[in-house]
Amino acid sequence: MRRIWKWKLERTDAQILDLPKGAEILTVQVQNDIPQLWAMVDDSVTETERRHIAMYGTDHPIYSKHGKYIGTIQLYSGKLVFHVFEEKDE
Repeated sequence: MRRIWKWKLERTDAQILDLPKGAEILTVQVQNDIPQLWAMVDDSVTETERRHIAMYGTDHPIYSKHGKYIGTIQLYSGKLVFHVFEEKDE
């Protein structure tokens, strides 16, 4: 059965999440002051895959050429703005 699950994101430039294989990343948003990532998963899948997530502040350099934009989040009443990408392995 397909369901939507969420994962807490750290406030860091790069991180790795272990998501069920084939998970479709839907969005990132802030919930209770914590960045979260939501993905649609098949809950019968037991195998996981590593997904590389990067967050770039506005006007910061973007190092990846292959990232897929997921969304933008604002923290501390908009004082910090981050743009979130899924980085692809080359």
